[in-house]
Amino acid sequence: MNSPERLSEVRNLRRDAEEKLRVGPKLAIEATESMSPELMQILIHELRVHQIELELQNEELRRAQTDLDASRSRYFELYDLAPVGYCTLSERGLIVESNLTACQLLGIPRSAMTRTPFSRFILQEDQEQFYFHRNKLLTSDTPQSCELRLRHQDGSTVWVQLVSRVAEGPDGDLLLRIALTDISSRKAAEHALQKSEEFQHSIFDSLSEQIAVLDEQGTIVAVNEAWRQFSSDNCGTAKSENPIGVNYLQICAQASRENSSEYSTQLNEAIRAILDGHQLEFSLEYPCHAADKKRWFHVHVTRMRGLKRGLLVSHENVTHRKLAELALEESQRELVLVANHVPGPVARIDRNLRYLFANNHYQQFFGKELDQVIGHRMMDVLGDDLFRQVEPYVQRALMGEHVTFESVYRSADGRNGHTLVNYVPDCDAHNCVVGFFVLAIDITERKLAEEGKNEALKLLQKVTSRVPGTVYQFRLSPDGKVSMPYSNEGLYQLLGVHPEDAREDATKVLANAHPDDFNELVASIQCSARDMTPWKHECRFLVSGKEKWLAGNSVPEREPDGSVLWHGFITDVSERREAEASRAALESQLRESQKMEAIGTLAGGIAHDFNNVLASILGNVELAQQASRGNDSIRQHLREIHQSGLRARNLVQQILSYCRQQPTELRPLSLPTVINDAMAILRATVPPRFTLNVQYEQSPYWILADATQIEQVVINLVTNAVQAIGNHTGRIEIRIDALTLDDPDLADKRLLPATLESDTDQIVRLSVSDDGPGIIPSILDRIFEPFFTTKPLGEGTGLGLSVVQGIVKRHGGSIHVDSVPGQGTRFEIFFPAIPAVPSAPSPKVATVSPSDAIGIAPSPTASPPAVGQQILLIDDDPAVLKISRLMLERIGYKVSAYSDPLAALDSIRGNLAAFQLVITDYNMPVMPGLAVAAAVHQLCPDVPIAVSSGYVDDQLRAGAARAGVTELISKPFTAKELSEKLERIFK
Repeated sequence: MNSPERLSEVRNLRRDAEEKLRVGPKLAIEATESMSPELMQILIHELRVHQIELELQNEELRRAQTDLDASRSRYFELYDLAPVGYCTLSERGLIVESNLTACQLLGIPRSAMTRTPFSRFILQEDQEQFYFHRNKLLTSDTPQSCELRLRHQDGSTVWVQLVSRVAEGPDGDLLLRIALTDISSRKAAEHALQKSEEFQHSIFDSLSEQIAVLDEQGTIVAVNEAWRQFSSDNCGTAKSENPIGVNYLQICAQASRENSSEYSTQLNEAIRAILDGHQLEFSLEYPCHAADKKRWFHVHVTRMRGLKRGLLVSHENVTHRKLAELALEESQRELVLVANHVPGPVARIDRNLRYLFANNHYQQFFGKELDQVIGHRMMDVLGDDLFRQVEPYVQRALMGEHVTFESVYRSADGRNGHTLVNYVPDCDAHNCVVGFFVLAIDITERKLAEEGKNEALKLLQKVTSRVPGTVYQFRLSPDGKVSMPYSNEGLYQLLGVHPEDAREDATKVLANAHPDDFNELVASIQCSARDMTPWKHECRFLVSGKEKWLAGNSVPEREPDGSVLWHGFITDVSERREAEASRAALESQLRESQKMEAIGTLAGGIAHDFNNVLASILGNVELAQQASRGNDSIRQHLREIHQSGLRARNLVQQILSYCRQQPTELRPLSLPTVINDAMAILRATVPPRFTLNVQYEQSPYWILADATQIEQVVINLVTNAVQAIGNHTGRIEIRIDALTLDDPDLADKRLLPATLESDTDQIVRLSVSDDGPGIIPSILDRIFEPFFTTKPLGEGTGLGLSVVQGIVKRHGGSIHVDSVPGQGTRFEIFFPAIPAVPSAPSPKVATVSPSDAIGIAPSPTASPPAVGQQILLIDDDPAVLKISRLMLERIGYKVSAYSDPLAALDSIRGNLAAFQLVITDYNMPVMPGLAVAAAVHQLCPDVPIAVSSGYVDDQLRAGAARAGVTELISKPFTAKELSEKLERIFK
């Protein structure tokens, strides 16, 4: 019935029927009329079958619609409501489709997401990661995965895992299908876990012990920072500094082989035993001394508890404890040594009256060895009779009282002896008495001596009557009464008190103490009585209105009634105190002199190198100025640099001048003339708000001095006054006068100059005073210290007054300052006067041209003598060598420059007539300048030699003379100065 032919026929019939139906009813009727009844019957049957098929098709469609609705419901549940977000992206990265989970993940409606770039929801920091993820996905056929952060609508951040694959769309275009899984909770857990691990690691690394964790094979799996630091500090290799994965047993074995260390061997064996289960833990203390100190460590090995099996090895630095133990042992040894040298029993006893410590005198006093004393009770050591005698004092000591008493004992040889016993309470940290200390002194001989007290007293009186001062006894009773049971007649000579007047009451003696020293005297007596220590004290007494220094020495003893009796002597030490005061003043002057000498040595040491630097600066500036003729702007800048260099050179000269390292040319000078020259400078520089006055009589006031340095003294003192007065108006006065040695102003002999001319008793005084704020007493003694200044940082060098003091002392004078805060300051300088010099030449005033002021050598219009001669120049400083050669060549000389003195000498040996002058530096490491000069002088005796140095002193002059040096050249020098030196050499 349903054969293919039949089906084809039915289809044809249906098609014809449908066609006829479309043609219209008329055609349908015509077609029907033309059909045979049989064909009509077949058509009706087919129509009925078709009707049934249509009904079946409708039923199938309804069933398909129902399945489609169910499928759509399942799709909604599986896609839109899935726990994972899904997005479909176009090839350009636009969101084509997304499920509800993805929308909820971002907090955005689905409509707002469609056609939106997916990258808009990615955090800026993760954009690059998504870019690489997308590129890798497009270039490979396999799904790709990554983790990144998305931005929620409310601004929060969501961690997601992307799993992406490439798919083909219905139009053949490329699509990216992405699954988004929310991993924020996992990330938070990972972050918390990371923080927890970091916290645990920080605890692990914070431990001071050096800790390593080993696995079951002994391999290091973890170490803390202390372990790494120790390896680094002890020059560890890369393997020891990062030992993870290294077998610790091999480290111990290697250390045992290299150092023959028994400790490493023991540690290795112990670790193996613990790993094998034969031992639970192991501890060892071992030395590990470094090159510069001793160290000890304590190593502890224990099996780890927990899921993982392994070992924990810790090394603890116990050096401090070990040193403390060694110090304690040494202290105990010293204590025993000291206690054994005390002349009597010394012990420590606890509250149960057991000996904790005892010295070896218990053998001498009681015939008992130390093992028969330490750990035994007092009654067993002392015996019943002696213990009953001391028991009351023991109870008082255990109550916290310091007890002193005399005791009678029977020695091992059967003789009776006397001891002076002290019980001192032993208290713990809470001030609770836990026992007491025993200190006993044998006074048997003293007791025997007391039996012959009268005879001894008579002998004492005979002896003490001839002793300077007074020999006495002084008693302090428990009620505070003082008396002098005995004193010789020296008491009256010292204090004007007769011995019999002080025998019962010694208050008259104490009343003569100086009021300022009385309290200290009484306190010293009370301290000696309390501690039973020898009394030794010095203080002043007033006798007939005259002050005396008296010194007392005495030894106290406790009497049975509790009184303290001192035996001693008092002497007059006034002369000694005066001598000590004088000696202290001399020592202070000596320290000042030593300090100046030390600073002078330092200044001389650095002057050469510093002046080399200045020589290079000044020389290059001079050459640059000559090369910049016609450019006034550049020359002005160079002039400023040159002036700064000259100021630096002057500063070095001031330092050397203070330190007495600069030569001083002394000649007869009229002091007023020098002051007038200095005033010409000061009046031009001191601000007009200051009044400058100079006062002196019409007298030349001749002194032996260096005019430049005296001018510097006056300028420094006036400048100091100007700076002290500051922005206020002020008056500064300079005064010159003459004094004789018996003048009242010179009553204090310390004001006199250190040296005086033997044929004159005249002193010339130079005073500089101001009406400024004065100097506070706390800094008055420091104003002459080098580099001491009260000015703010950068506004003063602190050398002004130091240079003044150095110059004055170098001239054989002395300086004194008198200042009262608020009333001004006055400096007085005292010089030895010399006889008048009628024909003394007056100082010449030189005119200085602008070019001279900046140190430029004049143009060679009139060539210096011997210009064109060959000069051998030697200097180990390349900068100084270069600039010196350029200066000499600019002047007109031919120069052969050498930085190596040995090579320079070789060039002379090659041609002895090649050079007409040798200039060598003084301070050179290979060969000193004087040695070079001596060698040149030996090779060429007729060739003049000049030595240059940044530090020219008398020692250098003497050495230069012995080495055959013709001229000394001070660094730094200008071209003009160098030219003048050479002119003087070649004349």
